[in-house]
Amino acid sequence: KQEKMGNVNVYRVGERIGSSTFHKNVIFHRQTQRNLVVENFFFFHMVGRIAIFMVVLLTIIAFILLLTGLVLVHEWGHFIAARGAGVVVEEFGFGLPPRIKKLFRWKGTDFSLNWFPFGGFVRLRGENAVTQKDRYAKGSFSAASIPARIMILIAGVAMNFLVALVIFTVGLSVGKWVPTYLSLASMEEAAA
Repeated sequence: KQEKMGNVNVYRVGERIGSSTFHKNVIFHRQTQRNLVVENFFFFHMVGRIAIFMVVLLTIIAFILLLTGLVLVHEWGHFIAARGAGVVVEEFGFGLPPRIKKLFRWKGTDFSLNWFPFGGFVRLRGENAVTQKDRYAKGSFSAASIPARIMILIAGVAMNFLVALVIFTVGLSVGKWVPTYLSLASMEEAAA
């Protein structure tokens, strides 16, 4: 490709390296009869591609970690409410099954690590029961009173709301997410 600009002709030359084409501008100055080669910084093109890949990768990792944290807090709410209502919690799972490993057992609850890293779950006694006898056995979810079952079901959402309230309270008071000016001088100082 050639362009004429005043005393110079500009040629755009493509150079293939691997699967990418990197361009150079060759400038021919008519008065001095010399070629000047101006690189288009192909190294920075490669770095830019790597940087974009890293940003996308970090975004995916952050999304998985935040979603998992949010779901685990939600499930922790169900766990606390069920234990408080006398319902036996058989398993608290980090991630979704199939199970990788049983981490530990605490007060009759198995804590497990599972293959899919999105969130977690709480398995209550009687949840997967086949017979009526197992479904309504002592310590099962169905054997709990109706207000206790409602409390167990609502506890997850309540924990999410509580965490959001704590994050915003800390962020707005300690983290100073919203600027607070106590005098005109401090406002002018921040504007400068």
